[in-house]
Amino acid sequence: MPPTSVRIANIARIGFNQKNKSAISVTGIRSWLLPRPLGPNSELLGRLGYVANERMTPVPPVQVEQPDPADIRQNRTTARAQSWQAFAIEYSSIVVGQVVALLCSLWVVKILTSRLNSAQYGELALGLTLGGLATQLCYGPLQQATLRYFAPSLEADSGPSCYFAVKSILKRLNVYTAVVGAGFVIAIGVTFSEHWGCFAAAAILVALLGGNERVVDAFQASSRNRLVVASHQILWPVLRGCFAITLIHLFGASSTAAMSAFACASVVLVTSQIVAFRTKFRRVVNPHMHSAMDTGRWRQRLKEYAWPFATWGLFSWLQQSSDRWAIQITGDTQNVGKFAVLSQLGYAPTVLGLSSVVAFIQPIIFSRAGEGRDQERLRSARRINLVIVIGFLLATVLGVYGAFSYHAEIFRMLTGPAFNDTSYLLPWMVLSAGLYSTSEAASMLFMSSATTKKLVAPKIVLSILGTVFNYCGAYLDGIRGVVCASLLFSCISILWVAALALKVSREAHAA
Repeated sequence: MPPTSVRIANIARIGFNQKNKSAISVTGIRSWLLPRPLGPNSELLGRLGYVANERMTPVPPVQVEQPDPADIRQNRTTARAQSWQAFAIEYSSIVVGQVVALLCSLWVVKILTSRLNSAQYGELALGLTLGGLATQLCYGPLQQATLRYFAPSLEADSGPSCYFAVKSILKRLNVYTAVVGAGFVIAIGVTFSEHWGCFAAAAILVALLGGNERVVDAFQASSRNRLVVASHQILWPVLRGCFAITLIHLFGASSTAAMSAFACASVVLVTSQIVAFRTKFRRVVNPHMHSAMDTGRWRQRLKEYAWPFATWGLFSWLQQSSDRWAIQITGDTQNVGKFAVLSQLGYAPTVLGLSSVVAFIQPIIFSRAGEGRDQERLRSARRINLVIVIGFLLATVLGVYGAFSYHAEIFRMLTGPAFNDTSYLLPWMVLSAGLYSTSEAASMLFMSSATTKKLVAPKIVLSILGTVFNYCGAYLDGIRGVVCASLLFSCISILWVAALALKVSREAHAA
């Protein structure tokens, strides 16, 4: 008798009856292939599902009821409506949060400029640049990496590992910031006075707590918990204003009282962020839900993504803070205060308004791009990015027109009388902020494809140029010179990033 494999292969030669193709004929099977005749109760045929007769036919298949096309259309319409409803709720929460946060920030400016003179306000502005250094070097890069990878980690069911990887990096950054900050505070207190030592301590505390709040907020933003993000955006200026009123009333008007108010507000804000995060992501924060190997893999990926941000962070900080320090060196603290108010009314609101769109669309682009390896998904993310860039340019034009028309009224309503003489520079600050925000939006092209290394050279070179422009402008024409330097820096930034983005897009299409 042939082996089983040969028997099965020969059985597969069973022919179909030409008149009835569903009927199987067994007359062509050689008798020596089977050990015994196929009877009506054959176990083999029973397993195969055939009716036992001379011309055996298969049991009719089960008929599956086809869905009604009208029901399919109705389900699609319902799903589309729910999608648009979710989109409207999500984006409206961002817009409302940003608008209210902006109004509250302007309220804080009004409070501080009505209680502090221009020199005290200038001291506060210089002190806040210390927090900017910690953000650019330490917390900002980790914030960007968290924003980029937390949502893909949840999609890959690896959220706990990503969370604990971020947590381990954040602990080290907190230790470094605390040690360096303590040494800086002691040096300032010994060199100058106890007053400046307390001021520096409050500034370091604002930097440390603010950095932690940024990272925790990145978790919420990446997972698109818009209501949590928007509520804390509103809470931050409200807390600053309330604590500023209280501490200035208790201890008198001084830059130290204002900086201490910011530190108190940071304590409340970061506590609220941590509670909200642990409530929302109970599974993610569970230490038993992650593996050491997977956590190490995510830690390495986060570092690879974040190190370019830290590389150009020092140079970005020099450029962003050099305007105030350049005015301080070439002029006095009163002019620093006036320029700080001009920046907060022209530059900061524009960046904040356009950042509301970035805050909404960035997680969507990153989710669309995935881990940055699928070219089709990357092309889809690039198309969205291009629409955002064009929209930013149009919004900048509208903002400049409004600033030209109402700059005097804006300053009279939102500042004290000592700051009104620089209102005519407001439109140029809006234009500079709009162009810079557009260049930052174009940079999302590289972040979505995880090719942030391509931004290292442009960021460093542009930051050095911006720093040189600020000092030259302050030396030549004071506040007006710094405004012109800011505008020149923004123009070069958008042209450079646009050229680099065009090159990357051509390479992607060629591939």
